[in-house]
Amino acid sequence: MDGGETEAHLIRPAPGWTGWSAASERLHGIPQARLLAEGEPHGDVARRVAEALGGEGMAVASDNPEFEQFWLERLMAAAWRPAPFAVLPAARLYATEAGRTMGAGVTAEAVLAVVTGAMRAERTRQRVRHRAGPDAEAMLWILQEKRRRLATGRPKLADPPTAHTGRSTSRPPA
Repeated sequence: MDGGETEAHLIRPAPGWTGWSAASERLHGIPQARLLAEGEPHGDVARRVAEALGGEGMAVASDNPEFEQFWLERLMAAAWRPAPFAVLPAARLYATEAGRTMGAGVTAEAVLAVVTGAMRAERTRQRVRHRAGPDAEAMLWILQEKRRRLATGRPKLADPPTAHTGRSTSRPPA
């Protein structure tokens, strides 16, 4: 994630995969007919995921880790492969890094304020949502924005700390 490289693959559904509904098509902007016509074989994508993200010490994060873990396991099982990693909550990774950067004695509220401020700023950006590449780029933007705020000594503590569930109608990249 730190390098900023992204990959996105349309996956041709494996036999037995169901559930690509009209709502899924609207949310992602991808008709099922396009997945069938242009999608890459699920085994090829599973191999690429394992190559790109399965390395030692690699952390993979998402704003919706349970959903992503479900589909990761489903993809890998269809290709007869084990899931090469666990998907972690992005907000936890942001907060852990912010806490380390801010140093000893920092309050949880201060860390939350920095992370929440960066996440709020990202929500105001115009971008495609609910697509793997742009969503990954948004998560990188939040990480970099958090780092900018800490480096400039302006952690935006004026942003009131709020509980963040990682989900909203505007799809915040946790």
